[in-house]
Amino acid sequence: MQIHLSPTIRPQLNKTNLFTIKCNIRRLRKFLKSAIYIACLA
Repeated sequence: MQIHLSPTIRPQLNKTNLFTIKCNIRRLRKFLKSAIYIACLA
């Protein structure tokens, strides 16, 4: 998911950037855990 931003939007995004990164890491961890779990069952 690549989002191309215009310079006017960037300063506003920086505030929520850290939060979105944290959410993405959580999603990745959940995905990895479920993938490993399914792989172990298979």
